Order: sequence, then C-alpha cells, then structure tokens
Amino acid sequence: MELVLVLFLLALLVNTRAVFKLSLDWKGMLTTVRFVRESYARVSALPTEEVLERTPATPVFLHLVPAYQAPHIPVTVGALVASRYPHGRLHVVVITKEEEERNPHPLMGRSTGELVRRFRETLPPYQQKRLTHLAMPGPGRKAQQLNWALRPDSLREILGEGHDPSRVFVGGGGAGSLPDLDTYRWIAHRELTGPGSLAYQGIPLSLANYGRLDIRGRICAIQQSSIFIRVSIARLINEVKRIRLFGAFAARWPRLGRALRPLFEFCFRRSQICLGHNQFVRLDAMQAVGGFPTSGATEDSTLGYALGAQGILIEALPMLELTDLPETTEKVIRQNARWYLGVLDDTPFL
Repeated sequence: MELVLVLFLLALLVNTRAVFKLSLDWKGMLTTVRFVRESYARVSALPTEEVLERTPATPVFLHLVPAYQAPHIPVTVGALVASRYPHGRLHVVVITKEEEERNPHPLMGRSTGELVRRFRETLPPYQQKRLTHLAMPGPGRKAQQLNWALRPDSLREILGEGHDPSRVFVGGGGAGSLPDLDTYRWIAHRELTGPGSLAYQGIPLSLANYGRLDIRGRICAIQQSSIFIRVSIARLINEVKRIRLFGAFAARWPRLGRALRPLFEFCFRRSQICLGHNQFVRLDAMQAVGGFPTSGATEDSTLGYALGAQGILIEALPMLELTDLPETTEKVIRQNARWYLGVLDDTPFL
C-alpha cells in the first residue's frame, strides 16, 4: 500500500508540473499573439518614407546577410531592398566567401556571390545603391562573415566617413529569409517617439519553405515556430514588464528595493538570446561587445547573452519574418546538434 501511495504521489507531481508548464506555454503564446495583432493593427499609423526622409534623427539600417551555397539568395535580397524605408538610410550587405567563388557547388553552377551580382544588375538604380556584396577571404563561419562587414574599412565604404554608430542599427538574417517590408519603419517609429532600445528581436517563423517539406519537416517547422512564439518572444515581452514593475517598486521603497534586488535578479530574471533572424542591435552596442561572438557554435544566442552581460535589454519586435527550415533529415540533425553545442559553449555567460 505504501508503494502504491508513493507511486501515486510521484505521478501526481509529474502531471502537476506538466500542467503548470503547459499553462505557462499557453499564456506565452497568447501574450505574443496579442502583441503581434495589436502591432499589425497600427501599421498604418507608422511614419511614411517621406516623413522619415525629412527627419534628421531617423536611424540608419545596416542589414547583414551571411550566405554560403545559397541558391535562393535573390529572393531574400529582393525582399530586403524592396523594404518601405528611405533609400539612403538602408544598406543591405551580402557577405559570401572567396572559397565558394573559386569552387561553387556543382548543383548550383554559380557561386552565391555571382548570383548576387547578377541579381543586382536586374534591380532599379535606387535599389542597386542599397545593395553591397562583400567576399570574405580565408576560412570562417557565419560569425566571421558578419564581423567582416563590421570592419572599420567596410563601415566607411558602406556608411561613409562621418557615420554615427549611435544612429545605426545592425540587422541580421539568413539567406533564406522573407522579412516584413515594414520592419525598419516600426523600429524607426519606436526610436523617434518612444524610449527606444539598444537591441530588438523580431519573430522568425520557420515556414518560408513549408510547401517543399515532407510531413515530418512540416511538423518540425510548426514546432520550431511555436517555440519562438510561446517561449522566446514571450520571455522578452514579460522580462520588460517584470523589470519595470520592480523598478517602480524600488523607486517607491528604495531601501527595500536595494535589499530585494539580488533575490529578484536570481529568481525572476530570465536569460535572453538572439534568434539569428529578424534581430537588430545598435552599432555602438555591437562594438561594445566586440562584434558577433566567435567563441561558440551559435553566434546568435551567444550575442544575446553578451548583451545581457552588458546590462542591455532586448526589446521584442512584433514584425514577422519567414525563414527556411533544412529540407533533409541530415541537415535538421546538424542544425539541432549545432544548437545543443551552442548551449554548452554559452555556459561562461551564465
């Protein structure tokens, strides 16, 4: 009888935890969905390109796209350069590898850099000015490609000699992404009318190639997208609320706030990560953390931890971006293995 009671209590504990976790996930999903719906309902109120062009404080965007053996790169680049934003304040930079220039993939026939150059010739002149192609020499992964575009020489070539890092946002995305055309306008509106932020993280959905996936791939795409919605973005939204609530409490009772802050930091703060797509960090903040981290397997999540270590809070961005999911089992396994390795590499930041 005692064994049955013990087993019953254990089963009750496990199921109670599962119900609690499911409730948190459900609440996180509702929080993000409400955030997105309310924001898209107000898109028509965002400043127009003409208004932003006339406003001196309008931020400049430097959107970096690291690419390697990416046959669909023209689709991503085409969407980025067609964004609704003042022409001179948006710079899209595709960073490829010289190694691929010399040895393109046999199934592609041409290198990614060649695809970018050919596509650029088909664009209207004002969009051609928005697009820059850089080729990184030597070996390196995605983080090294991104940092190649952040070298002082590259920044001067793209942004000009007198650029102000505090007015430039560095955007990051993949070669298989489809961004929202109003993403830059939303951030600009936030920067011009609100408190602004040093970093923003939008909502990536792994549904860009949904129609090309088999049934297991589609399940993975939905499951991966749901994690971003109910966990990653919901965490960013609620983190700001918690900090503001405690800040108001500490302002009202300063002595008690100072005493309870260590407990608040330990029990109620949550780690923040960048998701590798639809992310934007102000250039001066990016330079303060040394650029994109190269020490681990995942430069995106590590960047979020590095920003957090500097006391920089990432603000949730409601705009959606569709991203590709690997289309073969082997590529999915490699992607997940890299993510899990990245978790281990990120432990020094925790």
